[in-house]
Amino acid sequence: KAYVEDMLEGVHVQINHMTSTLNEFRNFFRPTADVQTFNLSKAVESTLFLVKDEFMKNSISIEVDVDDTLTLLGNENEFKHLILNIINNAKDAFNERSLSGRLIKIIGRGDKERIYLSIQDNAGGIPEGVIDHIFEANVTTKGTGIGLYMSEQIIKKIDGRIAVANVGDGSCFNIEVTRVLPGE
Repeated sequence: KAYVEDMLEGVHVQINHMTSTLNEFRNFFRPTADVQTFNLSKAVESTLFLVKDEFMKNSISIEVDVDDTLTLLGNENEFKHLILNIINNAKDAFNERSLSGRLIKIIGRGDKERIYLSIQDNAGGIPEGVIDHIFEANVTTKGTGIGLYMSEQIIKKIDGRIAVANVGDGSCFNIEVTRVLPGE
């Protein structure tokens, strides 16, 4: 009886996880033109929830240190897509290079006017011949070359900036956007 109850509890946990994942995907891909205030930390968490199993399967650790008081104005699903583009590119770089000790760090800070989000990996960096053009359409080291171009367009729509640099043994994407204070 105890075994069946444990098994049943495990099945319920898995069903709840699958339901949550489906709901996240449904909301993630829902086309909305709505501009709204959203919490950066929750947007990051929601995005990572979608890829948690895939990144675990690929032995990639993700450290998150995002101030949970940071809010911005924009399309939350588009912003999540931007984060997803960057971390999926890191995952691909890890796998292309068969690296171990795989780590992505996501750090979010802000002041009264701006939010600064950095996404850094240790996946070997972006080739020097590509890095200066990485946000242009059709520039890629693989795939279609549209992901980071779209990411830059998403940031521009909310009057922000995105930049990338090779740092240490990987790359670091720095995103800067206007902060919206609660009540605004």
